Formats: sequence, C-alpha cells, structure tokens
Amino acid sequence: MERIQVTVDGARHPLAKTCEELVRLVEEGIEYFNHHNRSAQRNGLTPDEYWSEAA
Repeated sequence: MERIQVTVDGARHPLAKTCEELVRLVEEGIEYFNHHNRSAQRNGLTPDEYWSEAA
C-alpha cells in the first residue's frame, strides 16, 4: 500500500521511503512546476514559457 500525503491545497503526494525516492520526487516536482504548472498570474503560461517570453 502506497502512503499518500494530502496537503493543505488538497493535492495528493506520495511519501518517500528512501533518500533516492525523495530526490526523484523533488525532481519530478521541479519538472512539474517549471514546465507543466500554468497560472493565471502568468497569463496562462508555465514559468518556463513566461520567462522565455520575457527574455
């Protein structure tokens, strides 16, 4: 059974059991927030798209 942590915003995240798994989860989180997380504050762009457009 996989342990799941539910955060304040209701998101569900697996809990790491090893240091290697923690590193992988952090890297996946960074990938998500930089390349997949669109925001109305950035006109619907991901952070990566926003900074590319600003440059």
